[in-house]
Amino acid sequence: MVVTTQESIGFDGLVVDYNLAARTVSWRQDVGVNFMVTEETQLARSANGRKLLIVLKTCCPSWAFLYDSDTNTFSPKFDTVNDVVPPLSASADGSLF
Repeated sequence: MVVTTQESIGFDGLVVDYNLAARTVSWRQDVGVNFMVTEETQLARSANGRKLLIVLKTCCPSWAFLYDSDTNTFSPKFDTVNDVVPPLSASADGSLF
C-alpha cells in the first residue's frame, strides 16, 4: 500500500494497492473520505505485515482506518488523537499503534 498525495490542503490523495505477486495495481475505494486521503496522511505497519494503520490529518480528532491483510479490508473510519506527531509506530502483531 502506498499513499499518493500532492502538496495542497484537503482531500486530494489516493491509497494505491500494489500486489507484487499478481503484478496488479489498484486504487483502494474502501478507505478515506469519498475514497480520498489528506496530504499529510501517515502509515504505520505491524512488523508481521498483517495490519496497517492509516491516519488522515484532519482536525480534531484525526481519523484513521485499520487494514487487515487476512481479509484484505479496511475498518470503518474511527477517531484517534487531536494531533498526530510523527513518527507513528506499531507493535509486532499490530495489536498496538
